[in-house]
Amino acid sequence: MALFKAVKKPVIKAVSTGGGEISSLRPRYVPKTPPCIGTCPSGTDIRGSLTVIGQAEAYGRTPEQAYQTAWEKITDRNPFPAV
Repeated sequence: MALFKAVKKPVIKAVSTGGGEISSLRPRYVPKTPPCIGTCPSGTDIRGSLTVIGQAEAYGRTPEQAYQTAWEKITDRNPFPAV
């Protein structure tokens, strides 16, 4: 599977100062499991817990609520942090 797909781009008449050509190739999205989840021996969803903390304001949570939700997300699959 190629990492780039061909895309028709509009022709730009202006001359760029770089002198390079404009490629018609664009990156292709390839869904993959993040290595922090796929290879974690305890199966902890680190990415999910960091997302909960990072998006606290967007969902109207206080930082304490976000940390509590992230803590619950971590201890759902791995009880050792609570010990």
